[in-house]
Amino acid sequence: MFNKFEKNDLVGLSEHPRSIPLGIVKSIEENKGKAVVMVYVLDTFIEEEVGTVKCVPYHKLELVAKAERLNDG
Repeated sequence: MFNKFEKNDLVGLSEHPRSIPLGIVKSIEENKGKAVVMVYVLDTFIEEEVGTVKCVPYHKLELVAKAERLNDG
């Protein structure tokens, strides 16, 4: 149901397309049919939030880049 992005993907705010990415997905949680995303914040207007984990509604985010998987061999 909630499969636009997954853990470690880079996401940005959908209301600001093509802006600097907000951060990296740490987890996606469902509560009463709605999803919230825990995002490790890389960029924001509020300087104190950089480097923290922030809860953002799923529908307010868009995928910027998929996390790359490394193969061991």
